Amino acid sequence: MSSTAHPVLLVHGGAGEIRRDMDTDTRRAIRASLREALGRGYETLLSGQTAVDAAAAAVTVLEDAPHFNAGRGSVFTHDGRNEMDAAIMEGATRRAGAVAGIECIRNPVLLARAVMEHSPHVMLAGRGAEAFANECGIERAEPDYFRTEHRWQQLQEAQRREDAGTSEDDQAGGYYGTVGAVALDAHGHLAAATSTGGMTDKRWGRIGDSPVIGGGTYADAACAVSGTGWGEYYIRSAAAHAICMRVGSWGNRPSRPPQRSSTRTYPAWAATAAPSCSLPTGVSRCRSARRACTAAGSAPTARRTWRSSSRRSRTRADLARRV
Repeated sequence: MSSTAHPVLLVHGGAGEIRRDMDTDTRRAIRASLREALGRGYETLLSGQTAVDAAAAAVTVLEDAPHFNAGRGSVFTHDGRNEMDAAIMEGATRRAGAVAGIECIRNPVLLARAVMEHSPHVMLAGRGAEAFANECGIERAEPDYFRTEHRWQQLQEAQRREDAGTSEDDQAGGYYGTVGAVALDAHGHLAAATSTGGMTDKRWGRIGDSPVIGGGTYADAACAVSGTGWGEYYIRSAAAHAICMRVGSWGNRPSRPPQRSSTRTYPAWAATAAPSCSLPTGVSRCRSARRACTAAGSAPTARRTWRSSSRRSRTRADLARRV
């Protein structure tokens, strides 16, 4: 990793958060919040602060906005509560912190960072996590702060579908909305942060991939990933970790002579799942998302080769159908 790198920040507001049937004002508000998060985080990087500082700053903005499934805009559980998860990871040291199933913390990502920096643990959950928040002076919020009418109506619709016997797969499109950021600071260090309210109508204290280190959040010296989509698939495949291991293996491969025209070359990268896709960038079928996400060069002179193959295409198509 270069000792002096050009700072880079990527943010996402969740797969499926901007839809064709969404009204213009809501679209504008969502895009404005994404721009604010990007600006806040990038200013942090330009001021010389760390990748962890920048990722946390960007995600905090999105947690405070009511349009995303994180923090203030979190979806409701089956019994009408908001249960939030978050994680943050520092690539250079592999330090990580995560919280799960918390209900009254305004910015879960800040509590996850406190777990990383001020506790001997990686993940805290429920009342224990909230007790730790009290010790650290993390800001709390009353339940009404997290209640939005849009999310409440989503719960009512999900329960109507459940009563009508609609399959889980048919409802999946309303589950996505996790927020996240990955950052590369001037020292060449990477970080990833993710925050979510989980799935609408979830039960039994369900916890998704966002707080699972290696599932929906991961960072090392060469790669940072923040995922968004159906968490069970991320957890089963350790998706974030698998992406970073693949990126690392590409970076260690010897250079090859130019291949035929189907071969594409991209910079080494910090990855984040694109808002319009429900798969991690490393397996995304969205070409424009892959180009945007690969624009972050974790090492300016490093190169990797992406070669298309029918086998990989079939794998992607299969994952797309499953997710």
